[in-house]
Amino acid sequence: MEKNNSILVVDDNISLCKTMSFVLRRKGNVVTTASDRPEFIEKVRETPFDMIFLDIKLPQMNGVEIHKRLNKIRPEAVILIKTIHLHQVSL
Repeated sequence: MEKNNSILVVDDNISLCKTMSFVLRRKGNVVTTASDRPEFIEKVRETPFDMIFLDIKLPQMNGVEIHKRLNKIRPEAVILIKTIHLHQVSL
């Protein structure tokens, strides 16, 4: 039997968290979301996630700072730092 991955999606964009969760769950993963620093830190301490999708720009702490902190709490976790940065182009 295949092991389902335990995945944490960290993003302050709730809509993006829901979309990523939906897609990852359909692939058989167990997905948890967090949208702010206190919630994220609590969940990481409680659960040994296999993988963490981490937004690089969060209101209270940037993704690089969180990555450093994560390595101290859960060094075994695979961490993927992501960003969605849109530019407005004038034509």
